[in-house]
Amino acid sequence: MHLLTLVNDVSGIWGVPMDQAPMARLSTTVRGGWRSAVAAVLVALMLSACNESYEDQEAAFVEYVKEHRLGSTQDYWLEKQMYTGGWAKVILVFGFGVDDGLACRQLIEQEKKAGTAGAFRCTPAN
Repeated sequence: MHLLTLVNDVSGIWGVPMDQAPMARLSTTVRGGWRSAVAAVLVALMLSACNESYEDQEAAFVEYVKEHRLGSTQDYWLEKQMYTGGWAKVILVFGFGVDDGLACRQLIEQEKKAGTAGAFRCTPAN
């Protein structure tokens, strides 16, 4: 089973105040009602998928993201290589305003600094 996480606020990742987080200058440029819109979409997706398996729900969400950008720039998946050789989508990075690809790569750097084993990569989500 994969852990699928939406990330648009780094303080939730590292547990540090936004002004001390590495991505603070990027994420503080994003404000407004888009968070409510994203939350509404996610709730609708979850409610419509209550009877589906986790894998079906994940596949439906991945397909939705391919067609619907959540942030103001291209969204990115942070993926981790599995022991079987395949890649698992772990985090959807969106809403950093300037460059979600940069935000994704900085997350990988944080994982490396934390000593997390395994290979990571960022791939375009849409």
